[in-house]
Amino acid sequence: MINCIYQLDAQDEFKTGVLPTLSVTTKVNSNWKINLKLESRNILREGVFEERSDFNYKNSLTDVALLASHKLGLFSSLGGGYLIRFKEGSVVHRFIQYYTFTKKINAIKLSHRLRTDQSFGSDRDTAVRLRYRIACIIPTNGMSVDSKEFFLKFTNEYLQEIEDKKYGFEARLASLLGYNFTDNNKLESGLDYRYGDVLERSQKHSFWIMINWYLSF
Repeated sequence: MINCIYQLDAQDEFKTGVLPTLSVTTKVNSNWKINLKLESRNILREGVFEERSDFNYKNSLTDVALLASHKLGLFSSLGGGYLIRFKEGSVVHRFIQYYTFTKKINAIKLSHRLRTDQSFGSDRDTAVRLRYRIACIIPTNGMSVDSKEFFLKFTNEYLQEIEDKKYGFEARLASLLGYNFTDNNKLESGLDYRYGDVLERSQKHSFWIMINWYLSF
């Protein structure tokens, strides 16, 4: 009986859903940019593996973020901002700081991002996170992504979190196909996989259909 209970407790959890994002960026001057980002996480199905789960749509959370970035050179920038999260009747506030570095190797564009953030709310302890992401953009035609052309995008991110003296680790991997309508208007869609609670006895797996729309003015 003890072994049976242990196996049930150790079953991995999963979620599947849709993750649409709208990102609008405006250029203040040659060095400064302002970005408004809206993101909604919508669950379609959740449960544990090897058990039946029914379709059950619900909005998990909605994020609204306002960020500003300053260009440090040809390939790097420093930024920060504020995010407010509406999640199941509660509100979470988050301050964000990040550094990005971009490099092009032949036709491939590599982007590195190091980000920290601090989250707090009335019903939770303050959480501090450190994130590193590498993104790769590959044009499907030629050496660069031009107007009315498709491109491939792959991202890999590692996230560490400390909340109430508890350490958490999550890995994320995304594969997307994008279309560049113009230099100021592009759309991406693909699959995002997240592997959380890596150090716990039971892990969490999330599978999201991402739809990202980027506009700039």
